Amino acid sequence: MNFAEKLKKLRDQSRLTQSEFASEIGVSLRTYKAYELGERRPRKHDIYLKIADIYDLDLNSLITDGEDLKTLSHIENNDKDADVIIKEMLGLFSGGKLDLEDKKAVLDSLEEAYYIAKMKEEKNE
Repeated sequence: MNFAEKLKKLRDQSRLTQSEFASEIGVSLRTYKAYELGERRPRKHDIYLKIADIYDLDLNSLITDGEDLKTLSHIENNDKDADVIIKEMLGLFSGGKLDLEDKKAVLDSLEEAYYIAKMKEEKNE
């Protein structure tokens, strides 16, 4: 599922018009329509953060093509550390003091850790 499909699914589930959804995330209707048609994606990271926050979504599942949408509530009680890490990372990327190069290095490391964990899980299935 790509970003455009995920937006449409969120909008349908929340029973909002395109105009209402656009207003909720702080973009123009024209911009939102382009997102939903797959013609463009948000340039500002805070749009992704706003969508993830409003709909209690795991940011990675929102921005990664091919992934289904996952809510933060999928994190089990014994995974509270993961919830804390996610919230800290959101803070780091939305207002932290790291420069873009360092943010990219952090993101690359997280992505690598994700794929390592995914491969381990697939081996255990």
